[in-house]
Amino acid sequence: MEPSAFKTCFETSRAPLLAYLVRASGNPDLAEEVLQEAYVRLLNASPRDLRPEALRGWLLTTATRLLRDHWRRHRRLQWWPWGSDEGDEPGPAEPVSPEPPADLRAQERQLVAHGFSRLSPRQRSLLWLAYVEGLDHAELARALGLGQGSVKVLLHRARQRMQGALLELENPFFGGGS
Repeated sequence: MEPSAFKTCFETSRAPLLAYLVRASGNPDLAEEVLQEAYVRLLNASPRDLRPEALRGWLLTTATRLLRDHWRRHRRLQWWPWGSDEGDEPGPAEPVSPEPPADLRAQERQLVAHGFSRLSPRQRSLLWLAYVEGLDHAELARALGLGQGSVKVLLHRARQRMQGALLELENPFFGGGS
């Protein structure tokens, strides 16, 4: 890959890819580490298709696989489950301020952060890649190493869980909570 092509790719994709990795992992330091490794692999891979959307898909897939491999190496597969949804545990909770933010945009960000904190890493990845990055079911399946049918079901479950988390925030007693 030509240095100028890499520079353009890096400048346009770094921020959204890092945002995805921080949300999916719940760990900014790990996200930075995975981000760097993904770009190193891009330099070494020399992909044939240099269109921006192809590089974006390649980077998302590579970064997701690197993140999954990290959890496998550290024997945290139960925290990053790629099999059944049973036993999925939410990732690390993001702090939610007790005082509502002054502006509506900040309030919306806080709601989304709360919802994401209640999801498993796979569910966060699915929702982020589908609704922030705009990947379709086939691209999601490739990025996450799943079948397209599984993606549809898992994405539906992730949306339901997110909705439940948002309803819980609206009504703390939702679902028999304390």
